[in-house]
Amino acid sequence: MKLIKPDEDRASEYLEICIEYSFENNSRHGGIDTLEKAVQRIRKDISLEYTSTHSQEVKTVTRWLVDKGNTLIGTCRLRTELRNVESNLDGHIGYDIRPSCRKLGYGTVVLKLALEEIRVYGIKNVLITCDEDNIGSRKIIEKNGGYYEKTVFEKSEQKNVRRYWINLEKINP
Repeated sequence: MKLIKPDEDRASEYLEICIEYSFENNSRHGGIDTLEKAVQRIRKDISLEYTSTHSQEVKTVTRWLVDKGNTLIGTCRLRTELRNVESNLDGHIGYDIRPSCRKLGYGTVVLKLALEEIRVYGIKNVLITCDEDNIGSRKIIEKNGGYYEKTVFEKSEQKNVRRYWINLEKINP
C-alpha cells in the first residue's frame, strides 16, 4: 500500500471511485459523473498543492491510496495550514475509502500513511475530525493515536462533528 499523486492519466479509474461515492449523500466526490468532471477535479486537486498562503483556498496536498496491484482504493487530503484552528471542522487530514473496499483495514492504512507524509511539513499536532455518527472513522482515528478533544455542532449541515488530535511526536513513524 502506498500514497501516490493524483494523475490525469488515471482519470477513468478516479471516475469509477467517484461513481461509487455518488451513492452517499455527503461525499466530496459527489457530482463527478463524467470523465471531464473527473479530470477537472484532478486538476483542481493538483493545483491546491501549490496554492499560496494568501489564497482563499487552503493549501491541500491530495494523495491517492493504491494497493499492491496499483488499484485505486481511496483518497486523502493533507491540509498543511489551517485557518481558525479553534473552530475548524475539516482538520489537517481528510480521507475516503471507496465503498467497495470499506471494512477491510484500508482506512487505518490511509490515515497512517497520511500522518507519515504530513510530518514533512513540520506539523507536530494533527487535527482530524469526523461526523459523530461515523463509528468507522472514529475507530480509525483512535487506532492511529487520536485523542478526542470535543464535539462541535456544525450549523450549516446540522450535524455533530468530533475533533481529535494526534501528537506525531508520541507515535512512531
